[in-house]
Order: sequence, then C-alpha cells, then structure tokens
Amino acid sequence: MDVQKDAKDALTISYETGGLVVKKPFAPWCAEWISVEARVSGQAETAQASDFVLSVSEIGEIACQQFSPGEGGVHLARFRFEPTGGEISFVVKFRDKALHSRPTVIPFLDRSAYIRQLNLLMPTVSCQFHGETVACKTYVSSQARNLVATCALVSEAGLAPLREFEPETRLLISEENLVDRWAIRLSNSQASGARALVSTVLDGVPKRAGSWDVVWAASEFELGRAEIAACHLSTFIKSLRMAAPRYFHKNASGGCSLLDSPVKLKKNEMLGPVFGIQSSLSGIAGQLPVTIEAIPKTGDPISLQVNTLMITDGFNLLAPGMLDASEVGKILGFRLMYRKQVLQACPADSRPAVRISSEGGFDSPVSMGWTRESENQLRLLMDTLSSRNEASGG
Repeated sequence: MDVQKDAKDALTISYETGGLVVKKPFAPWCAEWISVEARVSGQAETAQASDFVLSVSEIGEIACQQFSPGEGGVHLARFRFEPTGGEISFVVKFRDKALHSRPTVIPFLDRSAYIRQLNLLMPTVSCQFHGETVACKTYVSSQARNLVATCALVSEAGLAPLREFEPETRLLISEENLVDRWAIRLSNSQASGARALVSTVLDGVPKRAGSWDVVWAASEFELGRAEIAACHLSTFIKSLRMAAPRYFHKNASGGCSLLDSPVKLKKNEMLGPVFGIQSSLSGIAGQLPVTIEAIPKTGDPISLQVNTLMITDGFNLLAPGMLDASEVGKILGFRLMYRKQVLQACPADSRPAVRISSEGGFDSPVSMGWTRESENQLRLLMDTLSSRNEASGG
C-alpha cells in the first residue's frame, strides 16, 4: 500500500466556502471545511476505511470518511475536517504507517495575503455606441450609450473568497470623488475556478467632456485602474486627418491596380476613389456619418455611398466602388462629405488643372501619410471590390 512520491499527484485538496467546493490546495480565512482525497494503490482491495487516518498538525488524527474503488486499480480515501485558522500540515497513514515521505502543507491565506496573490489582467473600458461596442480611451460624449468595464481575474487559490470582499467597479472623477459604483457578480462556476472574465455595464455614462478613472476594487483594496476621457463632437471632427486620395483602376481585361492619380479611361475600363481617414486623438472611438458623392459637370452631386464609420486612431478606408469610363467622363471628381462639410475631394480627370469651387473642398489639407499597414488594407479592399465586380459581371 502506498501513495505516489511526495503525494503531489496522488492528493486532491479542496476547501468549502459559501456552499462552493474549490479544488485548490489552500486554506483561506473564509474556508469552512478542508477536504483531502488520497489515491492509494497496492493491496487496497483488502483495506477498509478504518485502516486510514489523516494526521493533521494542531488537530491530531482524522478518521477516513469514505474509502472506495477508483479507476485503474486505484482506491480513494477521503477525509474532511475544519480548518485550523493557520497553515495546515498533514500525512496520510495506513495502519499507522505514513504513505508519503514527508508532510503535505496547505498554505493559509488571510485577507491581505489573498489579495496579494489575486491578479487583475487586461483592464479595459469600452464604449457602447448604436450597433457596436468598441474598446477605447476616449469617446465622443454625445454618442456614447454606456461604458463597459472588462477585466480578467486570476487567483491560484480560486475566486470564491473574492465574494467576501463584495468586489465592485467604481467611476471616479478624481482620487476621492466617487461618481457611481456597480457590483461585480461572479457566477458559481466562475467563483469555483481560478480565472474569470468579468464585465460591468456602467450605465449613466457622463455626457460631458472630461476625464474619469474606472477602478476595480474589493472592499478597501484597489485591484486595477483604467483612464477614460470624453470629448466634444467638434473636437472629434477637428481631429480628423486625411491621407492623399488614391484610386482603384480596372483595365479592359479585368486587372486591378492602385493609382496615385486618375488616368484617362479607355473603353471597358473603370475608376473609383479611395479615401483614408483617421483621428489624431489617442485611443479615440467615434461614429462619423459620411457620404461619398460624385460631382457632375452639370447638375447636383450624385450620392455613391452613405455610411456610418467607426473612426479610431487607426486607419479607416472608404471606397464606393468603381465607375465605368462613360460615367467617369460625366463627372469632375469625387468628394467625402460629413453632413454639409467637405472632408476631402479629388478629381476624376487626369488633367491637374481640374478644380471645383471652394465648397467642393479640393483644398482639404493632407496631413496623414500612407503606411505599410494602410497599404495592406488598401490592397485587401481592392481585392474585395474586384471580386464583387467579377461576381456582378462588371
């Protein structure tokens, strides 16, 4: 009869708290019971529960509550006892003989020790807009519906003791000025495990410009913090930066290419603009309703695409598709509009003298260059548009 060496693989230690069983080799201050399950092999068929005891420091010998066969010729001896309020050391004995070479130690965790070993990872604040939720550091105050605070909680000792602290998410204007607080609720499956992803909807999001701290806390202990700011819509619009416009070109044989300037189209060729836009505000998330128009040589502008973009500090591409040679011949150029404001305009004619009026917006400043990443996005978009044209027989 023996237990595997040092009992590391042959002992399952768990504790009970608040009606949950947590299979972790710790004895937190809130534990109500400690359970030990020993996997024993050898001549176990002839053994009985009365042959086994658990010799526990500061308690003495604990009788085996249950002895039953397991898998692969292994038997299970189960013990259960109340914790001592400190570190626990024990040895499993069979007929007064220790079954492992040295005592097994169960560490004790008081409140402070538990918090020290608890880790909060990936603290993230996201903003809920109409139709989507985006992780950000800055949002447009008039567009936000709610904020969502998300983090990962990790504890080698299990998360059940965290319930004792009544964890919550707090929104602060400053270190001491509390705006609101929301409880963090762990499900039983989360609490009995070692890690959990938790999200809290911070309803009543501030609708004014300013900055706040989102704090994850457990009673008097701060677990993590993230900053979030809100800006006015006008600030967001002023932060927009445009890259030099590009063009998708499709030749008569169906091959597509990227152009820095328009070319005179031949029969069965196509041309379309590509606009690149992003915000200079770090970590921004904001919605931008835009319209891409074709400006005819006579008559009113023609709407080619209406869309609401989620603008971030990353690169955003817009392409309405391509027009054939006969259509391009009827227009002066293209423009990207936000409401009645021209964000950028570009000619459809290869002649550099082609201009629109000042309302047309060809004088929009180009303050953002094309990067390797944006070039890759551009080529992926070109492949997508090319595939769509082929599928539609264009």
